[in-house]
Amino acid sequence: NGKKDISVYSSLNKYKSKIKIHVGNSNNVSMNFAQTGTAIVDLNHAKTIRLGLNCVNEYDFDCSICNSQNEIITSKENVNDFKYDYKALFIPAKEILSIMNSIAYLKSKGISDFDDSYNDIVFEILAEKNMNETNFLEVFKNKSKYDFYDGKVKMINNGNKKVVYHRNDGEVYDINFVAEGIKKLGIFPILHNTGNLTKKTVLFIDEPENSLHPKLVREFMRFLVDISKDEVQIFMASHNSFVLNQLSNIAEIDNYPINVYFFLKDKGDRNKVNINGPFDLSKGFPKNSITDEAYSMFKESVNVSK
Repeated sequence: NGKKDISVYSSLNKYKSKIKIHVGNSNNVSMNFAQTGTAIVDLNHAKTIRLGLNCVNEYDFDCSICNSQNEIITSKENVNDFKYDYKALFIPAKEILSIMNSIAYLKSKGISDFDDSYNDIVFEILAEKNMNETNFLEVFKNKSKYDFYDGKVKMINNGNKKVVYHRNDGEVYDINFVAEGIKKLGIFPILHNTGNLTKKTVLFIDEPENSLHPKLVREFMRFLVDISKDEVQIFMASHNSFVLNQLSNIAEIDNYPINVYFFLKDKGDRNKVNINGPFDLSKGFPKNSITDEAYSMFKESVNVSK
């Protein structure tokens, strides 16, 4: 479909999964099969295909990949014995640390109304793991580099796992009684300390700016760029000008490629969405409606003050 497009064709029944993938100019592709399994195609690491399935049934996996250099990769394996070493995580717009145990309890009773993105990340946080320290991220080894909220967010286990906030002055608070921004950012050290946020992680983040002061938004974007440099691949969706402008600043200062797409409703067809991009922010700042609206509000405030 083009140099930058990814097309995925799949059929999945009770016993077999046959998947055909065409990959354009992309490093990592993640496909989630509705609670059945996750496949990651990584063209930078020995051109291997890894598929992990949480299911007792037998699955066959057929795959052919053609990249932008017309290199063909094929695989036909019984995937039940494959080592699953990549992880895709979706972080929703709303914080989940304060309702984590409630989500897990309702799920265990089969009465949960939360969508699967909440159930999945709570399961990953609470599940016991054997952690490989070689995959730990450098940013968490420097304890003083990112102190977003004047303290630390930790998970304790007193028969029932819960999250607490240790303020630097020695005070300790249950996560339910702290600001939304602390809950929002606190999930990252929790994910790291539970072995979920590592060099083998693909992160999907919805509206990262939620509940954050603009200064924290800017620091948070720097944090995300730093972990992306440590092999974490990140996909974000945002409507926020601070997010876009700060990513642009970092991309230009660091000469670090950050691609952005703009999704716009078609003026003539309400059921159609136009996609503009990708734009590499390290090469310049693209014209867009988010920044235009922020600038329009700034001009309006200048006129009002007169």
